Amino acid sequence: MLYDSDYEGFRTWWKRSKSPARGYFKSYRAVSPSGDVFLVDYNFHENLVRLSLEPASEKARVYTTTIKKGTIIRERDVFNSVNTSLKRKFYPFKEIYSCIPDDDVLGSIGGVYDISRVSLGKRQQDAGTLSLAASQDQEIGNTLKKTSAFGKLIDGIRSSYFDFKIRFLDDLYDSILGVSVCVAIYLHFFDYVVLGFSLALMGVLFGAFDWILRNRTPLYLKVMSFLSFGGYYFYTGFTRF
Repeated sequence: MLYDSDYEGFRTWWKRSKSPARGYFKSYRAVSPSGDVFLVDYNFHENLVRLSLEPASEKARVYTTTIKKGTIIRERDVFNSVNTSLKRKFYPFKEIYSCIPDDDVLGSIGGVYDISRVSLGKRQQDAGTLSLAASQDQEIGNTLKKTSAFGKLIDGIRSSYFDFKIRFLDDLYDSILGVSVCVAIYLHFFDYVVLGFSLALMGVLFGAFDWILRNRTPLYLKVMSFLSFGGYYFYTGFTRF
């Protein structure tokens, strides 16, 4: 453990965040005196929790773990854009995460990385305040559960909309960039063969970029458009002259 086991102190680090990540409805953030940053996002509909860690000793490094009902479904080194085991990263901070002032969140974490299933560090003098906060959260949770089916539908629509928006903008940017580069190359060489080769190469590069760096399935319409136009101009350049 990197810090003394001061559960009450750890608990005071955690604050509600007003800006949970997309797809989550509740967020907690903590910052240690040494600059370590801890973030927890929670989706109570799906019992989904995302733990984020920014160690002060590793500048610009961010690690995230997504947990559903006590099972790790994804561990990611965001800086290097790779999925990898992160137990050695999160385990030293298990007591800090165990002091999140929300038993529902800890219950959904389900003991992963030996994080407590119940919140530690509750002070007797704060019992009234915590009870009031818990009752308010419970009331909100009960209200939302009554409309859980409708809520899931809205969440799904909202999530799909944002995913589509981001995907559309990325593919539009790729298309504009690819066409601009190819036009510039053509204006330099005035050769259909070079233009065709450039378009085909752009299609392959954008497909690989989606697959490897963006970690998603390439848009085949975009890739095939570049390859098709590339093949057309390449063929035209050979047969025309």
